[in-house]
Amino acid sequence: MTDNRGTVLEPKQARGHETRRKILDATLSLLEDRHFEALTIADIAARAGMAVGNFYKRFKNKEALLPPLYAEYNNRFAAFAGMQHSLQDADPWRAMVETTVGFFEENRGLIRALHLHSRLKPDLVPEGSTAARGSLYRAAEVLVSPDGITQEQRLLKARMAVLMMVSSTVEAVIYPEMTPAVAAAIGREDFVRELVQALKAYAG
Repeated sequence: MTDNRGTVLEPKQARGHETRRKILDATLSLLEDRHFEALTIADIAARAGMAVGNFYKRFKNKEALLPPLYAEYNNRFAAFAGMQHSLQDADPWRAMVETTVGFFEENRGLIRALHLHSRLKPDLVPEGSTAARGSLYRAAEVLVSPDGITQEQRLLKARMAVLMMVSSTVEAVIYPEMTPAVAAAIGREDFVRELVQALKAYAG
């Protein structure tokens, strides 16, 4: 059976690793303005400054880029989620929302590509792609008021708060040109302020 993700051809030399990195960087650069499905191997090779043949020495096809793109995202998200525990701010909910929005803005093309891919082909999402969310849940749990609720309810509230924050940020930042972001017509500052207020009201 053919694996739709393709096969990654692991390089054996330092030059091969450098070529592979150039291809991934070129893909990430192109994703800032275009959808993954719209990219061609010729586009990627041209942006990387190499011949198309060099692409095929490292990757079997375009879909073979997806596993390393997921790995790239997971590394970036893990670093982002991990830093939430060390944030020092008088308004921790605002700090969490600001850093979350900033992370999505900085990685918009990559997140959009993987978000759409995971919706269309969820069975091809690599295992462990959601592992780093635990750090974000734990950081949010600290901010949820423990008054009058059990520890289990507190954890549930933290998870729901993260879901609210991430889902609304996806709509506002990743798909600003689509509904519901277009219909809402909320600027960045207003979005951050209102989301912070909503999370505080929910979390207690």
